[in-house]
Amino acid sequence: MSRLSIIVPVYKVERYLRRCVDSLLAQTFEDFELILVDDGSQDTCPAICDDYAALDPRVRVVHKVNGGLSDARNAGIEVAQGEWLGFIDSDDWADPRMFQVLIEGALANDVDMAICGMSNVYGEGGRIVPQCEERREFVCDNVEAFGHLMVGRYIAGTVCTKLIKRSAIGDTRFPVGRFYEDAFFLNLLMPDLGRVWVTTEPLYYYLHRPASITSRSFLHKHMDMVDAYEQTMAIVKERFPGILPQAEFRLQWANFCMLDKMLVVDGYRDLPDFQPVLSFLRGHADEIIHSAYFARSRRIAMRALKYSVPAYRFLLLRKTARDYRQ
Repeated sequence: MSRLSIIVPVYKVERYLRRCVDSLLAQTFEDFELILVDDGSQDTCPAICDDYAALDPRVRVVHKVNGGLSDARNAGIEVAQGEWLGFIDSDDWADPRMFQVLIEGALANDVDMAICGMSNVYGEGGRIVPQCEERREFVCDNVEAFGHLMVGRYIAGTVCTKLIKRSAIGDTRFPVGRFYEDAFFLNLLMPDLGRVWVTTEPLYYYLHRPASITSRSFLHKHMDMVDAYEQTMAIVKERFPGILPQAEFRLQWANFCMLDKMLVVDGYRDLPDFQPVLSFLRGHADEIIHSAYFARSRRIAMRALKYSVPAYRFLLLRKTARDYRQ
């Protein structure tokens, strides 16, 4: 039995898949199984997966009918044999040391979850920005980790920076049919988790593709992000009131994310979700402007949003262009 299982959902990523898989097969920690879950992809991905399985005995392939990211991850969990589970997205990639660092941190500190930092990559060959410039390493309980997760400075919201003990996952699964499935999954997992080990060293590379931001219309389904963090708020109010400010910040942040997605498409004022999101943010404007968690640039942008959506939109589009500038 392999020490850990790395689960990679695969769907229409033929351009990126080899880079992802190569980065995992090059890991300095070698005692793992790599589970490639072909989620009914109709490009060359199924053949690429099979090619890797023929080349390396650590690679296992699951071919299934398309069911979405959550369904693919859940299928990987069901067949995984490792004591520890990791999740990697197929258009991203890992530093060669990532799983060595995570497994050593997990075992040395007797924790249920080990977490590393990540770098945001803006476009192919674009800017690489670490999630956290500060280098820290610490052990904390699940409540403190939950708070850090919501703030997003030391712990990113994605599951892809996390190595999780199989026994801690138990029957918890990703919600099929929901967007922003990581948030829903972590809402279920974090409240009863044991201790957590964290390093902010950026060992995971998260690719932001410009087309995914500018060319996809906003859908009401995207409001699942707000639903997820409203669920977080309910959990925190009931069980962990000490981290309520972090939960409030995360819900405000989620509404900003939704507004930003709306504003990059034409006709945003006609979207049914536009006014509720705008009203929510304006209703919390003073909290946001004086927040200890929002970046200075976001607090300044909130001042603009209080009075003028076009002014805020101008700042947003300028920042987006700057992020993707080579």
